[in-house]
Amino acid sequence: MVELFPRGYFSEHANLFDRDTLLHLAVEAGLEEPAVADVLDGDRFTSDVETNQAEAHARHTS
Repeated sequence: MVELFPRGYFSEHANLFDRDTLLHLAVEAGLEEPAVADVLDGDRFTSDVETNQAEAHARHTS
């Protein structure tokens, strides 16, 4: 994914905010499509992301 995202963005002008683009890149990287679709379409990791954002904000402002 680390290599595919920059290539997709800079070389292929892919919209990395687009669900289908993210799904395509993840599958290209070897992840299973149903699992990726489940993560992209669900909110299972919302709490983790919000916690990470709060921690990053706290570090940035202290």
